[in-house]
Amino acid sequence: MGDAAKLLDEWMTTSEAAAYAKMSKRALLEHVAKGRLAPDSRARPGFRHHRFRRSTIDAWLAGESDG
Repeated sequence: MGDAAKLLDEWMTTSEAAAYAKMSKRALLEHVAKGRLAPDSRARPGFRHHRFRRSTIDAWLAGESDG
C-alpha cells in the first residue's frame, strides 16, 4: 500500500475526526447519533470511543457540502 493510500486509510479517534472536520466533538457525535455519519468502528459496550477512517470523514464532508 502506498503512502497516499495509507493516509486515506488512517484511523482517527472522535476528537481527531472532529478536529479534522473542523467541528466540535459534540457536533460530530450528534451527527453520529442522528445517523448522518457512521463510525467505521463502533464503541464496544462499556466503552465510549468510536473510530473513524480519514476517507470516511472526507466522503461524508463531500456529501455534506453537496447537499
